[in-house]
Amino acid sequence: MTLHDRVLGVIRQESLITDDSRVAIALSGGSDSVALTLLLSELAKTMSFEVAGVAHMNHQLRNTADEDEEFCRNFAGRLALPCVVEQ
Repeated sequence: MTLHDRVLGVIRQESLITDDSRVAIALSGGSDSVALTLLLSELAKTMSFEVAGVAHMNHQLRNTADEDEEFCRNFAGRLALPCVVEQ
């Protein structure tokens, strides 16, 4: 079973995303949220939900916080997704 199949199974079993949903993805810039963004973007192409965009919160707690924000903006742009950033 592929990762896509496993995630899709959990989404359906737990009713996490219903038909015609619009989903916003929290994107920190870390590997887990990047993978989730890619995975949900791919699944949205074959399911009846839409990825509305990504949201990034720059808490300005780490020295790399501004770099993380810029990465998230650029990553969302490459996927043609809107990106909302708050500080």
